[in-house]
Amino acid sequence: MQAKAKQVKATQQVGRLDGEIARKAAEVAAAAAQVQDSVDKASSICGRIEDVEHPSYYNAQIHELNHRMTVEKAQFDHMDLCELELDVQEKAGKLNQKAIEFKNLSDNVHHVNDMKQLSGGERSFTQVSLLMALGECIECPFRVMDEFDVFMDSINRTLTLKLLIETAKTEATKQFIFVTPNDLR
Repeated sequence: MQAKAKQVKATQQVGRLDGEIARKAAEVAAAAAQVQDSVDKASSICGRIEDVEHPSYYNAQIHELNHRMTVEKAQFDHMDLCELELDVQEKAGKLNQKAIEFKNLSDNVHHVNDMKQLSGGERSFTQVSLLMALGECIECPFRVMDEFDVFMDSINRTLTLKLLIETAKTEATKQFIFVTPNDLR
């Protein structure tokens, strides 16, 4: 009987241990799933981090900006009050000249009541002027002008091209595309 009792006790103990093993196996599986989830999240974050530029890239940009600011500050610091006044007077003179030109142009505009009164070249020149004025107000990385000078005479074409090229040179961060069947010289 003692052997039978030991066998029953051992069977019960094995059953308890099997239950505990199953419970521990479930805990280990849950922990493994949690670890795998953490690994997946870390991998996705690391993937995004790898797309970021190397710190030396940002250091170079900061250095360049710092250099430009230093140069501008040095130019400003070395100007005396007389030079600044001359600069202001020069800019005021240019502003007055532009105001006179604008007044003359606006006087001419009053004579035109309808765009149909303008010739094809005058309409083209007006359109280019409007697009250039809008381009200063609107930030876009590129501007495309297609057959803008087809109806212009040679004088207006030359004037328009000079104006467009000067604008393109002053706005170096933008791209300009000029498409025309005419010679650009």
